[in-house]
Amino acid sequence: MNAVGLLLLSLFALIFLVFSIAAAVKGGAQKEGDKEDMIKQIYLYLVLFVTLMMMLGGCISVYHEVTNLVNPSPYYQSFEDFKQGFGKYDRPAVEGSEGSETSQPEKSEEELRADYDALVKDYYDRENARAKHNLVKSLGWIIIPFPIFLFCQRRLVKKVESEKK
Repeated sequence: MNAVGLLLLSLFALIFLVFSIAAAVKGGAQKEGDKEDMIKQIYLYLVLFVTLMMMLGGCISVYHEVTNLVNPSPYYQSFEDFKQGFGKYDRPAVEGSEGSETSQPEKSEEELRADYDALVKDYYDRENARAKHNLVKSLGWIIIPFPIFLFCQRRLVKKVESEKK
């Protein structure tokens, strides 16, 4: 399931939850104080649900980025492909060349191999840096909602305990 589908599913679940809660509030509580307490409790449950979903999404993203760090996606261009396409766009033409074709200085096999290895190393370095950057952003989806979740959860527990007494 892609991100848009997951977002739509979450949105529909949230809308269904809100309508269910509204129906329960309208039909369940008779006194004004009961309705107010029920609305506060529903609000706490909604905040808990949203923060929990945010943290879950963050955990999934953290797992994804850790796997990218451990096992990055492979570099797909082979050395033979690199040799065939080398220099079409990245080398300047030698002055004094004739016609529309540009004559370019030839590189030895060792120079081409060194360029190819540098290209592959740069690719993996970029992938590693991107994965680290996204890992830090994903940790934000866990760290930021966590205190809010704890605060609301403790308020809900205190409210339930006070109702039991």
